Amino acid sequence: MTEREAGRSWEQVESLFHTALEKPPAERATFLDTACGADHALRQEVEAMLAADDGQDGVLDHPLPVADIGLDSAPVRLTDGQVVGPWRILSELGRGGMGVVYLAERADGTYEQQVALKVIRGGIFAADMEPHFVRERRILGRLQHPNVARLIDAGSTADGLPYLVMELVHGEPITGWARNHAVDIHGRLRLMLQVCDALQHAHRNLVVHRDLKP
Repeated sequence: MTEREAGRSWEQVESLFHTALEKPPAERATFLDTACGADHALRQEVEAMLAADDGQDGVLDHPLPVADIGLDSAPVRLTDGQVVGPWRILSELGRGGMGVVYLAERADGTYEQQVALKVIRGGIFAADMEPHFVRERRILGRLQHPNVARLIDAGSTADGLPYLVMELVHGEPITGWARNHAVDIHGRLRLMLQVCDALQHAHRNLVVHRDLKP
């Protein structure tokens, strides 16, 4: 299969996936019978993406297990110098809805390395977020691409919160870099082609990002 044919094949899979996603689950099999016909490989790819999407429930899809966590449970914050597994926390880099990312370094003397350590935020939503966080670790473990930050390590803190350790990438948003370096439209398109190449790698591993930011 040529690169152009592979692109068309993926576009077909993605189109069928999004169309099927808009239909009630009970109607999807009938839709795929018609849309895929005798192309069993195509149907398997679409069904695999639907199955992966069905496993990504949101926090509001299930009742909050308050009895297990407690409403007074505050988000856990790691402190500078704290040791998590073989890693020592140096400073906080940023935070999002699900986790906090810290700058960390190897603490056991095996070798020298600085990394980005992401830990689930804790608090009253920790139990609901944990399955999503663990799923993220599994996804990252499957991705091996020069334009995707590499998963280095994973584990749990002393409080039982899962964490993952990623390759530390020094940089800035692609939009800001292009603006600061006065990159013309052709240069910007070349940058986006690199992004698309990384996304294609994720898609081939049945991963749909759904939250891409510059």
